[in-house]
Amino acid sequence: MSYFMLTFGEKIDMSKFSPAKLVQVSEAQAYLQPIAQAIYSDIKLPAYLVDDGENQTSDLLIDEVEDLYAQTCDLKSSALFRVIEQLAANGNAILIWWANNDLLAYQNAHKCISLEMLFEFATEQLRSNRAIQVFLPPNPSFKRDWLKPAP
Repeated sequence: MSYFMLTFGEKIDMSKFSPAKLVQVSEAQAYLQPIAQAIYSDIKLPAYLVDDGENQTSDLLIDEVEDLYAQTCDLKSSALFRVIEQLAANGNAILIWWANNDLLAYQNAHKCISLEMLFEFATEQLRSNRAIQVFLPPNPSFKRDWLKPAP
């Protein structure tokens, strides 16, 4: 199974995160296209996979976060969270989930209303030895009916 991170909105410069890159969902794994369409059925924003540069997934970026958390309990110094900070500052939506042979696994992402909340949920998920599954919407017009509300 693999981790995936999608972002919706404007493309950002990823050169300082090489080999990670943004890949349009239309050019990524076919599995991702219906997910992006389901999320943004009525909104025409570009959708990108945050590709780790090796696996056509986001696995290596998430693996770094998991290793860093195990060593220091700090997520914010990882490349993944620096990418997340830039995407959020740009107004992009961010969706991270563990694809576990369930085509609807992305629906298990916890909706976060701020970047700080996203960091808190990701930390709690790692602390509880669970997969990181978070979602940060870009604006109120985002389709949210499938999201679990944050507890």
